[in-house]
Amino acid sequence: MINVKVSNREEIRMGSPFQICQLTIAGVALPELPLDGWTPIFATSFDGTAVALTRWDILENKPGFRLILVKQGQTKIQESARISGCCESLVWAKDKIQWKAFPQSEGELASDFD
Repeated sequence: MINVKVSNREEIRMGSPFQICQLTIAGVALPELPLDGWTPIFATSFDGTAVALTRWDILENKPGFRLILVKQGQTKIQESARISGCCESLVWAKDKIQWKAFPQSEGELASDFD
C-alpha cells in the first residue's frame, strides 16, 4: 500500500486558494520523487498499489499542472502532458483518473495513462 504525507502547505501566490506543498510517499519499491512543487491533491487506486499525484507546472506565469502516476514495484513514473489551470479535484474511478481544474475545465486519463 502507498501512503502519501502532505507537509509545508503554502499559498501558491499570496491570497490564492490554491496551495503548493511537499509530499512524502512511502510503500514498497517506489521511485524517488522531488520533495516539493506539489499540490495537496492526489487519488489512490482502489487496491492501494498506485497513486495519482498533481505537480505544479507554471509556464510564463500561467498556472498548470501535470498528473504523476506512481505504481508500487515500478521504478519509473508516468507523467501526463501539461494541463492548464489549477487542479481542484482528482478522483480514481474504475480504470480512469478524473480531474477538475479552475477555471471550468475537466477531463480524464486512463489509469495507466495509455
